Amino acid sequence: MEPQCAYIIEFKSLASNLLIFKKGVQYPDYELDVNVTRSRMTFLELPYQKRLARVHGPKLLLGKGYKMSINGEKLRMHRDSHRSTCLWFDLLDKSPCVVVKGGHGDGSTYRITNILTNEILATFQPSGPSYGCMNLNAGGYDNQNLIALFTAMAIMIRLGIDRT
Repeated sequence: MEPQCAYIIEFKSLASNLLIFKKGVQYPDYELDVNVTRSRMTFLELPYQKRLARVHGPKLLLGKGYKMSINGEKLRMHRDSHRSTCLWFDLLDKSPCVVVKGGHGDGSTYRITNILTNEILATFQPSGPSYGCMNLNAGGYDNQNLIALFTAMAIMIRLGIDRT
């Protein structure tokens, strides 16, 4: 049974890159390139390898704070020191958001919520051992904010792969 969603996110392991496909398309549209040794992630538009965002942290997958750069605009992201299941960040329009992971294994879900309006902007649910479905509910946002949503979700998925 084919999942009902807007995007399919494919991943292999903690050290591999994430590939993001629009539903029904054979080739990926985006890739999150993970370089653990350099503590960096790069969000790329495919097939041209155009860099849309870069994320850097002192200890990329273990650290609590991240710096994201989208077309020169800087965003800060941070995780709670007691829980690795939440990631807070502001969109470029200064809307505070949180990415929350709930559940375990196949029943786990990831959700990005605008804290001020309590609106769910994106959801992700694993559909198998190496892929899952992502839906966006961000019709009023520009491309840069959508890139921030994709990147924040991809970071949480990357952090949660070895824990799901």
